[in-house]
Amino acid sequence: MSNQTPPRWLGRKCGRVGILILLLGALLPGTVSAQSVSGLDIYGGLIIADRSRTRVLREAQKLIVDGQYADALTYLQRLLELDQDFLLRPNSDNAGGAYVSLRSEVHRIIEKLPPEGREIYLRNNSPVADVLLKQAIEKNDADKLSEVARLYYHTPAGYEATYRIGLQHFDHGEPMTAALIFQRLKQNENAAQRWEPMLSLRIALSWLRAGMPNEAASVLQSMKTSNRASRMVLAGQPRPLLGESGKPAQWLTDLIQNRAASQIARHSEWPIPQGTPARNAVLPVPKPEQSEPWQVDTVFYHPVAEDPALDRELQEAIGRQKRQRAGRSQHMLPSRSPLVVRGSVVSRTLAHLNSHDLESGNFVTEYFSDDKALDRFTGADGDSRMPSAAMYLGQWLDHRLWEDRTNGQISTDGQRLYSVEETGFWRGLPGQEDRHPLPVTPATVLTAF
Repeated sequence: MSNQTPPRWLGRKCGRVGILILLLGALLPGTVSAQSVSGLDIYGGLIIADRSRTRVLREAQKLIVDGQYADALTYLQRLLELDQDFLLRPNSDNAGGAYVSLRSEVHRIIEKLPPEGREIYLRNNSPVADVLLKQAIEKNDADKLSEVARLYYHTPAGYEATYRIGLQHFDHGEPMTAALIFQRLKQNENAAQRWEPMLSLRIALSWLRAGMPNEAASVLQSMKTSNRASRMVLAGQPRPLLGESGKPAQWLTDLIQNRAASQIARHSEWPIPQGTPARNAVLPVPKPEQSEPWQVDTVFYHPVAEDPALDRELQEAIGRQKRQRAGRSQHMLPSRSPLVVRGSVVSRTLAHLNSHDLESGNFVTEYFSDDKALDRFTGADGDSRMPSAAMYLGQWLDHRLWEDRTNGQISTDGQRLYSVEETGFWRGLPGQEDRHPLPVTPATVLTAF
């Protein structure tokens, strides 16, 4: 068996699937029923693995029993490189008879390898994983981070990629996703020891932000009973873990509020993103009865292009991205933060800076931003639209409006408005990642208004 070559379908190029698919097997509810669509068995939105794939998995398990770890790992690694995940039917070998994802089962098998098998796994995979992780960090490439975490999770680089992905979700207002990713690391001692006790604190804070204080309390209580960290240094000050209240979730809540309370924005204004250079300011707001509520679109406020048809195309594309983000339970708040200055609210839309009266919401003035990327997509610079504009438009809008935390951010010194421009756009279509439509520039542009 050790001399046999794996089936040809195992050599397909891997796709760009996020790390959450690794967790899917544990999250699928047992009440979902299987169904057949076009001859494929479907369960919970995933295709059930056919016999050829389950046979390869069983052969890998047999090779492990026989001590042929190198051959077994070849089969397992190529299962991870499939262009999509599959579900395994319930049996006595996986998760107590529940449906699990093929990838999560492969990772479980690798995790349970004896020391000799793990040594072979690390020797074969760590160098490649290290190179990919370095590339992902240098390019700030979230997709490549996910690739490292999916293909090489049980290497040091795989653990770090997973931790960084958790941090991205943690920082981008997706605490439930962050908690699940951090929790997966914590369950693996080889991975967890590198980041403890901060890993447990991040898990607890993620659960707390997700509205699940009991889960947060459980994590903090576990930290205390394990005696791994009776005292911690936070913000440069030593603090006893859980304090004297004996209420873990309340201790964490008080700790966060006390840190934020010292960062109250001055003069009830909001001159830069997140209020102060410390990025955690608290702003006193008027009571609801003091002013009538008002709202304005901070994504697409005024027409962008002179061509009405092109404006409709942009609006429809933005609408599609909003629906897709809602369907994936992703955050819907735009990445660009509004300001509050001298009784006005200043916001950055796709192409304009708009000012509205704080009390009434009445429009005051606007400035048009010279966005070269937008010009290339719309042809507003006098040249024709770039040939790939239609293909990349949705990706670019999603990145520019919800994910790019730099481009379009505004601040003020009380005299002028400043906006960060020209950050580029590096993402490509699957299989065409090297064809960058708008390469990242070596420097951004700070525009004053």
